[in-house]
Amino acid sequence: VMSSGGRRRPEGPGKRRTPNQYARRDDLVRGMMLPQPKGTFSPPLAHEDPIAPLVYAVARAGDERKAQGISAVRVSALTSATSFFVSMVGKSKVQVQAISGHVADVLEEEFGLRAQPQGESGSGWVALDYGDLIVHVFTPAQRSFYALDKLWRNGQALGLEGVVSPEGLQEPREEEEVDFFGMDADDGIWDEEDEDLWG
Repeated sequence: VMSSGGRRRPEGPGKRRTPNQYARRDDLVRGMMLPQPKGTFSPPLAHEDPIAPLVYAVARAGDERKAQGISAVRVSALTSATSFFVSMVGKSKVQVQAISGHVADVLEEEFGLRAQPQGESGSGWVALDYGDLIVHVFTPAQRSFYALDKLWRNGQALGLEGVVSPEGLQEPREEEEVDFFGMDADDGIWDEEDEDLWG
């Protein structure tokens, strides 16, 4: 693929990320984090949260469009950005578009909620921001690169067994290695000494 300036641009799963892309990712991640107080913290269970029915509806909608790796985590103790993240994977950019579109339709029909999608299916990542809930729909490569599940590992998981199919909970099998973008778990974003706020 040739750029407007006549230079060849890399394409496909083998293209390399630039330092600026890593910097933007790091800024995005750090901007969502809050300093955490030390001490005992005993939040109510995730399924008792008033946002849980909305989370279940999102998970079911993704499952209806054959999303995989569907997960939900409550992060209200970790960030002021939102209360829940729901993450799911489409095997292709076309499927990412179908999943995100169906989730948006279901939430508008059942709850009267609208979200302005962030990102495009062509990038492999679409985010739907509903305020107290943010839905992420990724291709496998983009989910591996951003690794939000690892970032929010100290959040409180909301079990989705019985809500979505076993296939919906299953992680997709990838054709290529998940680390072809060169992402390193020791890139300075995650601190292994982070306190588990959920006990």
